[in-house]
Amino acid sequence: MRKLVPVAAGVAVALGLGWVGATHWVGQHTETRYNAELDRILAALPFLAVEERVYQRNLLQAQARLVLRLKFPALPASTVDPDDEDRDDEGPDAAAGSLANPPIVRVVIVDRIEHGPFPGALLPAVARIRSTVTGSVVAADAAAPSAEQMLLTADTRAGFGQRFTSTFASPASDWTSDDGDLVLSWAGLTGESSGLLEPLQSRYTLRSAGLKAAGKSPDGGAGALILGAFEVQGNSGPSESLLIAPGEVRSTISEIRLKGSGPDGQGQDIVFNDLAMHSTTSRAGDLLEIGNRASGKGRIGDLKIDGFELVERSSRLHAPTLERLLQSVLSIYGAESPDEIQALVQPVLGEMKALLPHDPEYAMEKLALTVDGRSGTLAWRFGTKGATADMADNPLALLAAGNASIDVRLPREWVALLEAVGGEKAAAMAGGQSLIKTGEQLGFIRSESGYVVSAVRFADGNLEVNGQRVFTLPVSR
Repeated sequence: MRKLVPVAAGVAVALGLGWVGATHWVGQHTETRYNAELDRILAALPFLAVEERVYQRNLLQAQARLVLRLKFPALPASTVDPDDEDRDDEGPDAAAGSLANPPIVRVVIVDRIEHGPFPGALLPAVARIRSTVTGSVVAADAAAPSAEQMLLTADTRAGFGQRFTSTFASPASDWTSDDGDLVLSWAGLTGESSGLLEPLQSRYTLRSAGLKAAGKSPDGGAGALILGAFEVQGNSGPSESLLIAPGEVRSTISEIRLKGSGPDGQGQDIVFNDLAMHSTTSRAGDLLEIGNRASGKGRIGDLKIDGFELVERSSRLHAPTLERLLQSVLSIYGAESPDEIQALVQPVLGEMKALLPHDPEYAMEKLALTVDGRSGTLAWRFGTKGATADMADNPLALLAAGNASIDVRLPREWVALLEAVGGEKAAAMAGGQSLIKTGEQLGFIRSESGYVVSAVRFADGNLEVNGQRVFTLPVSR
C-alpha cells in the first residue's frame, strides 16, 4: 500500500501539470479565436469606430474590453430650411442643430473569459464567456455623456470543434429625455443561440414583451408607438460573411400601434395585428436570391383591414458585389462630415453599377389587401437582361436593356375612393369614375365583374398596356 502512495501522487502531479498545460494552451487558443471572430464582426460593421480594445489573459481566465463609438452622419446646415417659422432658435446655423452635430452613441462590451477544460463538465469546453454590454449617449452640446444603461448580458460556452452555445438577455428599462418630451419603456428581451464559428452558421431565438414610446411636439401635438410582444427564430448557413449568409428568419408581432394627435387633440390611430413575417436567403454559386413574406390585419382610423399579404423577391444578386455594396453603405454611417459622406457615396454607386451584368431582378409578386370582404391585388417586377456596368451612365441604353411588368386588380369603388383624400367624398367618387371611364376608352383599363384590371409589359424597348403597344424606344439593342 505504501508503494502505491508515491505512484498515486505522481499520477496526481502529472494530471495537475497536464491540466495546467491544457489550460495554458486553451487560453492561447481562446484568445486567438476570440480576436479572429471579433475582427470578422468589426469588418462587417465599418460604421463602428473602435475607441479601445484590450485583451488581458492569465493562467485560468481573461478579460476583454471593447469600446465602440457610433456617430450618425452630420448633415449640412443647408438641409434645414432657414425660413421655417416653427423654429425657436436664433439663426440659420442653429436650425441645423442636432443635424449638423448629431449625438454619439458609445457602447462598452466587457467579456469575462474562463479557460477550460472544466473538470466535471458534461461537455468539453474551451471557454466560458460572460458578457455585459452597456451604452451611453453623448450629446453634441453636453459636457458629459449620459449615464450608462445595461443593454445586454450573455453567457456563452465555446467548445472544441468550433461549436458554441449562448443565452442572452436585455433587461427591462425605462428612459426619459432631459426635457421630458420623450419617454421609452422597454419590456426586455431573452434568447438563445447555438452553432459553429468556422464556417459561421447558427440557430437563434429571441423574444420580448415589447416596447412603448411616447412623445410630445413643441406645437402641443403628441404621438406614441406601441410594439407588442414579438418573437424571432432564425438560422444561417455556412458563410464567410455575416452580410450575405444564406438562411431564413421567421418572426411574429402581436401588435404595432401608431397614435398621433395635433394641438387640438384630434388625431388618428393606425394598428396592425397578428403580424407574421418570413425571410429567406439562398445562394447558387455567386448569386443570391432573397425572399420576404408578410401578412396580418389592422385598422387605419375607421377603416378596418381584414387582412393583407406581401410577397417580394430579389434575385440574381452577385454576392461578392452585394457584400461590398453593403459595406460601403454601412461606412457612410461612420462618416463625420458632409465631405466624407460625399466621398463614401462614390463606391456605393460603383458597386450598384457592378450588379448590372448579372441581370438582377426585383419582384413584388403579390401585394394583396382585403377590406369589407373585397380584395385587391398589385404585382410588379423590374429587371435587366444583357446590361453592362457602363449602361448606368446611359439611361436610354439601360432602359432598352430593362424589362418590367405591372398587374393591377382593384375593386372599382377603391379606385374612386383614391381621390377622397383632401376632398369631398361625393366629388371624389365622381372624379374617380370619370378617370376609370377615360382609362377604359384609351384601353389602359379593363372592367371585369366590378374590378378594374390593367396589365403593363415592357421588354426589348416596347411598352404594352393590356396587349396594346403604346410606344417603342428610338434605339434598338
